[in-house]
Order: sequence, then C-alpha cells, then structure tokens
Amino acid sequence: MADSYPRLFVIDDWERLYEMNTSGTRSKFVVLSPNNESYYFKTSLKKIVDGKVVKEFPSEFWSEIVAYQLGAMLKLPVLRYDIAAYKNVLGCISKNMAKDDEEITEGVRIIANVMPSFPVDPDYKQKHFLDLVQKSLARIGISKFKRIAIEMLLFDCIIGNTDRHSENWALIKKNKTLLKLDDAITRKLSFIEFLELLINKELRNEWLEFRRNRRLFFAYFNREFNLTREETIRLIHDNTYEFAPFFDNGSSLGREISEDRLQVMLQDNSRSFEKYFSNGCPDIRVSERKTTFNDTIVYLLENYPEECAHFLSNHLNRYNKEKFTRIVNNIDCSLPPTGFESYRLSELRKRLIVKIIDSRITHIYNNIPI
Repeated sequence: MADSYPRLFVIDDWERLYEMNTSGTRSKFVVLSPNNESYYFKTSLKKIVDGKVVKEFPSEFWSEIVAYQLGAMLKLPVLRYDIAAYKNVLGCISKNMAKDDEEITEGVRIIANVMPSFPVDPDYKQKHFLDLVQKSLARIGISKFKRIAIEMLLFDCIIGNTDRHSENWALIKKNKTLLKLDDAITRKLSFIEFLELLINKELRNEWLEFRRNRRLFFAYFNREFNLTREETIRLIHDNTYEFAPFFDNGSSLGREISEDRLQVMLQDNSRSFEKYFSNGCPDIRVSERKTTFNDTIVYLLENYPEECAHFLSNHLNRYNKEKFTRIVNNIDCSLPPTGFESYRLSELRKRLIVKIIDSRITHIYNNIPI
C-alpha cells in the first residue's frame, strides 16, 4: 500500500527555472523548492487551436498520481507524483529523479546504440519493440534490467498507458564512472582510443602492455583508484546504471473518457467498457502488428514465464481491491475545501478507475498458463 495519500504543494513562490519543450500539449516546467531541490510540475493536456479548446483531458494529472499510488501498493519502482497548485492552477509534481552526480539517459539514446537510425526514423513508434529494448540494454552490458523492462510493460498494460514511447523510459547513470562505455559505443572507438579516455595519451605504450597483461590492468586501478578486481570489472562493464522509476504514466486510466460517458461504462456488461477494455494498445510492441493490452499480457505470460512469475509473486499479489478503492476515493482529500472544486475527481470517474485496474488484474490471473 502507498505510504501516504498525495500531498498538496503550493508552489506559487518557488523559483521557476526554465520551460520544457512540450510540443504544444501538456504544460510543464521545472521549479526549485525552498530547500533547493528541483521538481517537475505539469498539468493535464489541454490543446487550444485558434483560441478554441480542441482536446482536453482534465483528469490526466490525476492518472499520474493514481498510477504512483498503485505502483507503491505493488512495490513497483513508479515515480512519485503529488498534487501541486501554481497560481490557482492544479497539476501534479514529481521530484527530479537524478541526483547531482547522475544523469538521465532516455531509452531513445540506449536504442540508438543498436539502431542509429531510430531517433530520426519517422516511423520510430512502429519500431519500438520489446525485443529491441532488450537488445539495447544488453548492448551496453545491462541485460540484468530485462525483468524490470517486462514489469514496466506489464504495469502499462494494467493501467492502460498508451504513451510509453522511447523518451518515456530511461536509465539513471552515475557520472562518477571511470569508463565511459556509452561514449565508446556511440563513437565506435577502438580499444586504444577507448583507453585513452581514461589516462594521459603519453601512456599509450603502457596501455598496449595492459592489453596483453590483464594483471597489470587490474593492478593499475587498484593502485590509482584503490579499486578491487571485482569493482574494476563492474566499472569495465559499466554497471553504474539504474533503471529509472516508471514516469509519465498520465496517458492511462481512461483519462480520455468524458464525464458524460462514465455512467454507461460503469453498467454491468457494458459494451462501451468492453470496447475500451479490449482495444487499447501499449506503445512498446511485442510483435510486428499493433498488439492490445490484453494480448500483450497473454504474450508476456507465455514467452517470459520466469519474469512474469516474479511479477506475480513479488508484486501483483500485493494488490487489494478494498485498499485500492479506499486510496482512489480519498485521492483528492488533501485539496482545500474551496477553490479547486472543478479539479476534483468525480465519484463516477473514481469508480471507473477501480474497474479498469481490477478488470485488468483479473485478466492477468485468468490467463496464467496452466
């Protein structure tokens, strides 16, 4: 269960650092808290053309918040989102994932190591395959994240997240690493050029000897950096990455469904709900054709039994419908009694969110191979 209900941050007096490029969709910017920590604030999607609202999803920032609460209940690495008010506008806020000595490496950069054309391919969304993600992680020596990537996709299927594109998943890299393996891969450096990144070029001949004698190689790192052989090996394989928490989960939980459709979707045996439940698709694909959330779940259960078994036993079995319903019903309890009434989630939308999650989890259990 989540450690607490969402908190409310009033950030009117926080320093606004810079605008983010949002491509005309969601309003996002970075703020600095009074204790000098950076946070990302964003509202729900509201697209205006020629002064008219052509697309609006008022509950989208709530989807971010609810997704975190569900992730916390399941003990999954989902980025925490809380409620924030900025000059009478309500949205969600999240703390910067990277510390001062870290940097975010988005999935698109990881994939580019395997497929250099991927970032500029106009059809890149159609090529965002789970297999490509796995190969890209293995290419930089961190195939250990295979299970986490699959769990991220399973989580997307549960919440109905349609926007896990290659810039919406990432690794966190610690900059203190000595061997810049990703630079070497990107620039296709030779062995000697790679080693020259680490030491003075005058020692090139000595590095040639190191290439022939691994004992000298490890002795050097022990002498100069007080690193053990095991620590040196970890650096050589660049295992200084962590998989970033699952972030940008707002395109989910029926945020595109208008209020006037909710009552129909909540009816028993609702065709409208069945259509919604059966047709949605994740951004990360498991096959050449576009695969629905339900079919993706079946594919993962059949083709990744070990990873799915871990997900079921260590995460999904923590789900409790009663507790989750209570969380959703109280998701906006920290809002002031007046001033933000229009931002509250309706009771019908709260019921729909619970129905979506409970139906998808039931679908998983119903499709576990015997």
